[in-house]
Amino acid sequence: MRQTRIPDQVRAIAEGPSHAHIATILPDGSPHSVPVWVGVEGEWISVLTSPGSRKARNIARDPRVSITMTEANNLHSMAQVRGRDADRIEGDRRGR
Repeated sequence: MRQTRIPDQVRAIAEGPSHAHIATILPDGSPHSVPVWVGVEGEWISVLTSPGSRKARNIARDPRVSITMTEANNLHSMAQVRGRDADRIEGDRRGR
Protein backbone atom coordinates (compact mmCIF):
# COMPACT_ATOMS: atom_id res chain seq x y z
CA MET A 1 0.00 0.00 0.00
CA ARG A 2 1.35 3.42 -0.94
CA GLN A 3 1.56 5.88 1.91
CA THR A 4 1.73 9.60 1.21
CA ARG A 5 3.17 12.05 3.71
CA ILE A 6 0.54 14.27 5.31
CA PRO A 7 0.86 17.74 3.74
CA ASP A 8 1.80 20.47 6.24
CA GLN A 9 -1.54 22.33 5.78
CA VAL A 10 -3.54 19.16 6.47
CA ARG A 11 -1.38 18.28 9.49
CA ALA A 12 -1.78 21.79 10.96
CA ILE A 13 -5.57 21.66 10.69
CA ALA A 14 -5.84 18.06 11.98
CA GLU A 15 -3.57 18.76 14.96
CA GLY A 16 -5.34 21.98 15.95
CA PRO A 17 -8.90 22.77 16.91
CA SER A 18 -10.93 21.83 13.85
CA HIS A 19 -14.28 20.75 12.48
CA ALA A 20 -14.08 17.53 10.48
CA HIS A 21 -16.42 15.25 8.56
CA ILE A 22 -15.81 11.75 7.25
CA ALA A 23 -17.57 10.37 4.21
CA THR A 24 -17.98 6.60 3.90
CA ILE A 25 -20.01 4.42 1.57
CA LEU A 26 -23.33 2.90 2.66
CA PRO A 27 -24.25 -0.66 1.63
CA ASP A 28 -26.43 0.68 -1.22
CA GLY A 29 -23.46 2.68 -2.59
CA SER A 30 -24.65 6.10 -1.47
CA PRO A 31 -22.42 8.44 0.55
CA HIS A 32 -22.65 8.78 4.33
CA SER A 33 -21.06 11.90 5.84
CA VAL A 34 -20.89 12.68 9.55
CA PRO A 35 -18.88 14.96 11.87
CA VAL A 36 -15.93 13.30 13.65
CA TRP A 37 -12.97 14.08 15.90
CA VAL A 38 -9.66 13.88 14.02
CA GLY A 39 -6.05 13.93 15.10
CA VAL A 40 -2.64 12.84 13.87
CA GLU A 41 -0.80 9.68 14.92
CA GLY A 42 2.67 9.75 13.35
CA GLU A 43 2.02 9.91 9.60
CA TRP A 44 -1.64 8.90 9.82
CA ILE A 45 -4.87 10.85 10.23
CA SER A 46 -6.81 9.34 13.15
CA VAL A 47 -10.60 9.34 13.53
CA LEU A 48 -12.40 8.58 16.77
CA THR A 49 -15.50 6.39 16.46
CA SER A 50 -17.17 3.50 18.21
CA PRO A 51 -16.85 0.04 16.62
CA GLY A 52 -20.62 -0.34 16.17
CA SER A 53 -21.24 3.04 14.55
CA ARG A 54 -22.62 3.27 11.02
CA LYS A 55 -19.33 4.77 9.76
CA ALA A 56 -17.27 1.97 11.35
CA ARG A 57 -19.51 -0.68 9.80
CA ASN A 58 -19.26 1.10 6.43
CA ILE A 59 -15.45 1.18 6.65
CA ALA A 60 -15.27 -2.49 7.66
CA ARG A 61 -17.17 -3.35 4.48
CA ASP A 62 -15.52 -0.78 2.16
CA PRO A 63 -12.40 1.00 3.52
CA ARG A 64 -12.56 4.01 1.14
CA VAL A 65 -13.03 7.31 2.98
CA SER A 66 -12.82 11.04 2.47
CA ILE A 67 -12.19 13.43 5.36
CA THR A 68 -12.69 17.18 5.14
CA MET A 69 -11.53 19.61 7.83
CA THR A 70 -11.73 23.32 8.57
CA GLU A 71 -9.93 25.24 11.28
CA ALA A 72 -12.28 26.02 14.16
CA ASN A 73 -11.39 29.73 14.07
CA ASN A 74 -11.26 30.03 10.24
CA LEU A 75 -14.13 28.25 8.53
CA HIS A 76 -12.83 29.45 5.15
CA SER A 77 -9.78 27.21 5.50
CA MET A 78 -10.13 23.68 4.16
CA ALA A 79 -8.17 20.47 3.91
CA GLN A 80 -9.22 17.15 2.45
CA VAL A 81 -7.73 13.66 2.50
CA ARG A 82 -8.96 10.64 0.59
CA GLY A 83 -7.80 7.11 1.00
CA ARG A 84 -8.47 3.82 2.71
CA ASP A 85 -8.72 2.78 6.32
CA ALA A 86 -5.31 1.33 7.16
CA ASP A 87 -5.47 0.34 10.83
CA ARG A 88 -7.94 -0.07 13.66
CA ILE A 89 -7.07 0.48 17.28
CA GLU A 90 -9.35 -0.70 20.02
CA GLY A 91 -8.65 0.60 23.49
CA ASP A 92 -5.67 2.70 24.47
CA ARG A 93 -2.57 2.23 22.29
CA ARG A 94 -0.36 3.92 24.92
CA GLY A 95 -0.70 0.84 27.15
CA ARG A 96 0.71 -1.49 24.48
